[in-house]
Amino acid sequence: FAVQPTDLFLLDGKAANNEVDVTGSPKLEFELFRDGDSLGVTNNNKFPVPKGANQATFGGTYTVKLTNPAGEATSNPFKVNFGLPVEIMQEPLDTGILSGQSGAIEVVATGGGNLVYQWMRYDSKAKIYVEVAGGTLPKLPFDSMSVRDEGQYYCAITNGPSSLATKKVQVSMYIAPKFKTQPRALQVNEFVTVVMKSLAQGTPEPSYQWQKYDEGQGDWLDIPKMTIGNLELKKVGREATGKYRVVATNPGGSDTSSAADLTVFYVPTIISDPESQTGNEGGAISFTVDAIAVDKKGGGIIYMWYHNNVVLADKNGVTGSKTATLGIDPLTMDHAGTYYCELKNGIGTVKSKPAKLTLVQKPYVTKELVDLTVPEGKTANLVAGIRGSGPITIQWQKDGVEILGAIKTTLSLRDAKPSDSGTYTLVASNAAGSLTLSALLTVQAASTAPVPSGNVLSSADLKSAILDSDGDGLSNLLEYALGSDPTRHDSTFAPATSTLTSPEGETFVSFSYTENLAVRGISYQVEISSDLLSWFPVDPGSGTVSRIGRGNYADVTYYFPASTSKYFFRVRISE
Repeated sequence: FAVQPTDLFLLDGKAANNEVDVTGSPKLEFELFRDGDSLGVTNNNKFPVPKGANQATFGGTYTVKLTNPAGEATSNPFKVNFGLPVEIMQEPLDTGILSGQSGAIEVVATGGGNLVYQWMRYDSKAKIYVEVAGGTLPKLPFDSMSVRDEGQYYCAITNGPSSLATKKVQVSMYIAPKFKTQPRALQVNEFVTVVMKSLAQGTPEPSYQWQKYDEGQGDWLDIPKMTIGNLELKKVGREATGKYRVVATNPGGSDTSSAADLTVFYVPTIISDPESQTGNEGGAISFTVDAIAVDKKGGGIIYMWYHNNVVLADKNGVTGSKTATLGIDPLTMDHAGTYYCELKNGIGTVKSKPAKLTLVQKPYVTKELVDLTVPEGKTANLVAGIRGSGPITIQWQKDGVEILGAIKTTLSLRDAKPSDSGTYTLVASNAAGSLTLSALLTVQAASTAPVPSGNVLSSADLKSAILDSDGDGLSNLLEYALGSDPTRHDSTFAPATSTLTSPEGETFVSFSYTENLAVRGISYQVEISSDLLSWFPVDPGSGTVSRIGRGNYADVTYYFPASTSKYFFRVRISE
């Protein structure tokens, strides 16, 4: 035998030829033995393996016996085995390894026989793949990653009759990011564009994520879409003020920059405007504006208050005209109007919304109440003029005691008696205060000389709507019901009309008459007409009614809002 046969590995089901290399005289005969059993004699040194052969049919330990006329020789035993072809179960992956750190790429493969691995690396200079020294295992290790180890790799795998190569993978050396340029603090005016610069170096090129510190959450939060080295904020407002940083990241790791403060200077921003108010004359109020601002000088806000577009100063009850809170004490009617505040700093000026001050004016006199002397039996008219902010309430008193129903600025006492004499006081009140006026009324007693009296009338004659005993043109019933003597022509109390102005400036028409409370079984109805032909009952709800009781009599007054139309009033007495 020139060369002894060696063990063979063949693929299941694949046809093959086994050949032995011999020397010797011609007419050589070859006898193949499998597991000691002869498989026949041939003069051919090739032993074919048919398609479909496997371990059961052809596997085993073989020898070859060589014979010629000169003698014979037997080969060394050799094994023939069958199995599966090479199959890659897991491809190697692109890998990055930190500079100086260890790492590896790896393949997982299966197949029959003995798998042989050889890692290959691309030589960029020669432009071919070359064997990696020592790269004969499924895993190719890198003990200390350097730039020399970077490149493209694959692994060739064989088990003899079959071979495969993995896909090509890239092995890269990573360098963790490190900031070369840190962001710097900036101070800017509002509405400009701000650029914070940063630069991090690393392999591969790092990506960026800018963050802002959230005071409320006490944590750094990512700023959406801010993912490049320079942070650009357009038309910044005061809300942009804060701390910023940037995180640089690549597969090798990450690095966080130092924090940088952004300060945005801005014009005063009003948080709350002054509010409109209603105050009382003589009282006190205050207007407040709440604002925030920052400027380069770090100064505060300069305040300037205006009243009806005129700048205010601290005088005439005004205080704080150059502060956030304006005070006025005491209030006078001159203080009514519109107020606003102008706020200014080194960046600009703003104005607050206007606030209206409405004042309730105390009641004041337009016509004094004067002392009055009248003869007994006449009408005593106590008249005062009062103005002020409504609503104003009026109440008359006699000698300190309120007169029920006396709530107008005019007090009329028909058929005045000496007992009506006294001090009359008018008290006018509203939310701002009150006003008190007093006058002395003197009713002079009539002469004690006998007064001629008329005939003594029966009850029926007193209530007669036809008889006119004193011949004054008024029926007995009418005079008697209105509180006069039907037998005396000088004792007549006809209804009266007048006008008066309320403290609020409204004009009223009054219609007054007297009711004789001693008369029983009669009724009183006030009627109205526009033409003296058609008369209609007055609706008490269309105005106000005052009733002042004076012993056996009551003075009744109706008050109606004045109009441009002409009307007539009368009282109808019915039994």
